[in-house]
Amino acid sequence: KAWRPCDRLRGVAREPRGWRGEVEDGTITLNVREAKPPSRATKRFALLRSTDEVEAFLPMARAAHEASTFSFVAFDEAKARRLGMRALERPDRHGALLAWHRDQPAGFLLCSAGEYMIGSGALLVTIQALYVDPGLRRGLSGGRAAMGLLAGARSWARARKATAVLMHVTSGVAAARTHRMVRRSQGGHI
Repeated sequence: KAWRPCDRLRGVAREPRGWRGEVEDGTITLNVREAKPPSRATKRFALLRSTDEVEAFLPMARAAHEASTFSFVAFDEAKARRLGMRALERPDRHGALLAWHRDQPAGFLLCSAGEYMIGSGALLVTIQALYVDPGLRRGLSGGRAAMGLLAGARSWARARKATAVLMHVTSGVAAARTHRMVRRSQGGHI
């Protein structure tokens, strides 16, 4: 199925260059060219599949929390772990994707699927969190990680026959830039 922009949005929504397909067995592979070394490097985007991957997600969840406007609230590692475990236990309604760069966790995306709150018959996916390691964020690798995570969320939503992907940028971290990126990359309706 071809990607298409929402009719109400300007710009062109397209798959990131190098995209190689749908979520298959919980893994999305995106091949990209890196400036150094000259060989091709592979970025891996995968749904959380094990408790070990939930543990790999926790340091990034802490970093995302500490950088957000909610950093005045104490970070609760047990609650963050439960978010990851929910994705393992209820993959039909909760998604957690990890981005890997050079075999290290480089970012994550948390989303959930549910009906529109005052309507019925339409499943919506809401992205609650998108995080890319600050060391990668401004470079090509960071952009590829963010775009790959968003592409993974759209694919996850399509697999559940959702009609739209929603994202609310409330962390206070680069909100305007994140909004522009999401708007240019994919729009809202699937």
